[in-house]
Amino acid sequence: MEYSDKELIALIIKQIEEINKEKEDDKLISENQVSELLNVSKVTLNKWRSKDILKKNIHYIKIGRSLRYKKRAIINFDS
Repeated sequence: MEYSDKELIALIIKQIEEINKEKEDDKLISENQVSELLNVSKVTLNKWRSKDILKKNIHYIKIGRSLRYKKRAIINFDS
């Protein structure tokens, strides 16, 4: 199947957008961002971590004294 230049450019743009979305989902995000994303308080996040609902190295990691959450794991999180 042959594509016109316009169709080919549209396909390439779509592929680039999909790649960028995947990269965006792989980002580490802050506790404030997770709180907003899940619409829960930081206290709730703390409880979920202490009850192992949010699991270390799966949903979040510690970097020094700060926490960073894996955006993809949080997006796929089902509480």
